[in-house]
Amino acid sequence: IAGYQKKNAVLSDQEKKVGVMLIAQIGLRPLLVLLHTPSEIIEESYSYIYIVTICVGVMFAYNLLSGLLRSIGNSFMPLAFLIISSVINIVLDVLFITQFQMGIRGAAVATVSGQIVAALIVMKKAWYRSPRRSCYPGHIKRIYQLGIPNIIMQSAYTLYILGLNLILAGFSDQAVTALGLYYKWQTFFFIPLGALQTCIVPVISYNYAAKDIKRCRLVLKDSLIMG
Repeated sequence: IAGYQKKNAVLSDQEKKVGVMLIAQIGLRPLLVLLHTPSEIIEESYSYIYIVTICVGVMFAYNLLSGLLRSIGNSFMPLAFLIISSVINIVLDVLFITQFQMGIRGAAVATVSGQIVAALIVMKKAWYRSPRRSCYPGHIKRIYQLGIPNIIMQSAYTLYILGLNLILAGFSDQAVTALGLYYKWQTFFFIPLGALQTCIVPVISYNYAAKDIKRCRLVLKDSLIMG
């Protein structure tokens, strides 16, 4: 898209949506097969991921705008918006799944709806005028320079889960299900660490920008001990 924009051939929003839908149609089923998804739930899995994929831009918008608020020291508002999104998700889950009998598709619609509401709310607090277009290349380059370590970590985790799925699929579908349940329960134990990470990243960032490396090391040391 960036390449097309340089040539003044900007893709319309409709074309972008069609592109995402085509990628979803082509890539999701092979991915589910690669992950050894049991045949009896592969259609439901496809329905859920397909709906979420179409609206993935909304999720990106929410994460981006929440990050902007945290970058200016406002960490309370993103938390409030996340709670609102979660409550909406739970209420709509009950409504769509039990009342409208939508099944797994209802769960997907509820998830997306919660994200849309949260994105619309946070947009009012984190909307700023765009800088000059000439600033974009330098900022984008810097963002990726700082973000590559996190991209690698997230990718490594995904490949790790994929490898475990492939190994356990050789035993039984129940083994793969057990792995999924384990990681769901594991999430609860890592919530405090996730909160700690959310807090220390902006603190270290501020001090790093101020060239106070001593304080960065102190924050990192204390957070490792607490973790």
